[in-house]
Amino acid sequence: MKERANSSVSSTSKTESVEKELRWFVPISLMLIFIAQTLYMNVSAFFPLYAKTHFNMNKALISFILGSFMLTILIAFPLVVSFFDRFGRKNLMAIGFAVTAVATAGFGLLVYVTNFTAFTILAVVLRVLQGLADTFIMGSTYTMLPLFYPKRA
Repeated sequence: MKERANSSVSSTSKTESVEKELRWFVPISLMLIFIAQTLYMNVSAFFPLYAKTHFNMNKALISFILGSFMLTILIAFPLVVSFFDRFGRKNLMAIGFAVTAVATAGFGLLVYVTNFTAFTILAVVLRVLQGLADTFIMGSTYTMLPLFYPKRA
């Protein structure tokens, strides 16, 4: 009888600990997703004008560069999901935020690239990195929510 009482106290404290962690998971995740999406969209807002005025880049190439973000998500999402259990969702989410920061900073540094070909290749690579990072962030968040809230899933 005493063991049951101890196990119920232990399970209650675990439940309270998990609930405390979960209380902050959704707001923090939403805030981080908002920041990441803002970084992606900032590139979308400023890149076309910069590429057109400094490199006279045509609209098709600009569209391809910006579209490579969504194309990467489309291709990478089914592949990345298989890594969630192996590497951990929180770890991949953190990697996603780090890659987002690096890729967005890379876009800021593109102002120092003067060669058209190098500029185009770097822009595509950075946009693909942003798409991959978004796959890590969104995929991790969307698959963690049902794990944290199984009764609401």
